[in-house]
Amino acid sequence: MKKNFSIFIAAVLFLNITLISAEGNDNKIKKIKFKKKSPTKALFMGMVLPGSGEFYNKKYLKGVIFLTAGLYLGYKSYYYYDRQKNYYDKYLIDQNQKTYDKYKENYDKMQNYIYFYIINLAISTLDGVVESYLYNWHVEDIELKSEINKDNVTFVISKKI
Repeated sequence: MKKNFSIFIAAVLFLNITLISAEGNDNKIKKIKFKKKSPTKALFMGMVLPGSGEFYNKKYLKGVIFLTAGLYLGYKSYYYYDRQKNYYDKYLIDQNQKTYDKYKENYDKMQNYIYFYIINLAISTLDGVVESYLYNWHVEDIELKSEINKDNVTFVISKKI
């Protein structure tokens, strides 16, 4: 079961699935290019699952990194939540200071992992939104001009249409 699940996860994460269409009898294969991505869709996808905005924008490596970090931080948050809950229940029974200290230590670790999870989620969401705005920008389409005057320097970045 674990082997099948591992193979499925690897296939989903690492295969680059592109939409293709055959033209006539030539059997030519053409990739369908999307000119524009929706920042709103990337925002909502990123808020639900870390890295999903990157997957939407076809930035698979960044998506895997954010998703892996999110899963790890979420797991560790739950792990320390469960431990602190057990220590607190034990403390209510025996009123031992060492048990309370263990509870407090696990509670603090749980909070730290939750904070890091939220930071990872926020960064991946913002990155997905920015990537969707810049989806159809290519380096060869961008011009950088600079003007040097006596008192100031002006930089102008423009995109060829």
